[in-house]
Amino acid sequence: MHIRGIVHIAIGLGFLGCSAGSIEMTHGGEVHQSAINTQSAGNYSGARATFESRVVPILDARCAGCHQKGRSGPSWYGTPSDRYTVMFGFASPRLGPLLDMVEPTQSAILNRGQHDGPALSSEESTTIAAWITEEKGERGAVNAVAVYPFMSAKIQPQGGAGGAANVIPLDSLSLPGATLNFTAYVLNGNLLAISNLRITAAAQRLCYDRPLLVRWNGDQPSEDVDRFRDIQNCVQPGQSQMIGNGTATVTGFVPGNQLSFAFDSIGVSP
Repeated sequence: MHIRGIVHIAIGLGFLGCSAGSIEMTHGGEVHQSAINTQSAGNYSGARATFESRVVPILDARCAGCHQKGRSGPSWYGTPSDRYTVMFGFASPRLGPLLDMVEPTQSAILNRGQHDGPALSSEESTTIAAWITEEKGERGAVNAVAVYPFMSAKIQPQGGAGGAANVIPLDSLSLPGATLNFTAYVLNGNLLAISNLRITAAAQRLCYDRPLLVRWNGDQPSEDVDRFRDIQNCVQPGQSQMIGNGTATVTGFVPGNQLSFAFDSIGVSP
């Protein structure tokens, strides 16, 4: 799920102070063993105990491989010490809150957005939805507010069948003189193809992590393209560097749409 905590956010972990059994989880024809707490999780009670005993085993098996901190996906699973808090503060401006305290069944963790990973089983979804509903009863119907971190300026890209050069200044990210550059082509009316996507540093070394391409329809984000989720790099002063292979495709593009880039992090570095 390409969920970003406008706002972005542990596998094989044991459970201290609890006796553990095992359950089998199947997906894609494979059987996986996952630890499960057979007693109340530590000193926790209520919804938190449900999370530790029933939900964590599912997330460890299904989600941690990509969404644990430092992995390839948005880091909403945090670390063992902070994942519970991080999950409640994680929201996407397009997909909504990871955990929806107003409508639990609409939680992004269940619907998965543009996710290309294995689907939750119906039993797993029911378990997670029941936990979120229990949390709602304790916390109330209040959701996280979604915001993109480190968002560049928005531009209306120029491009035709022959392509056109585009520049996005990064001044709004406290990087005066640094830019994103790309060539855009409008294909088949509503398909925008990007090539030669580069980031250029100004007078200082620039480091960035996970650029996310966002298409805007007015003030609303309509699509985000997480093609560069594995990219983490630095650019030397005055140098230009290709981002990944420099290409991306934006679907549903119509005249008047704007583009911007959001980063997990970006800034100058010694």
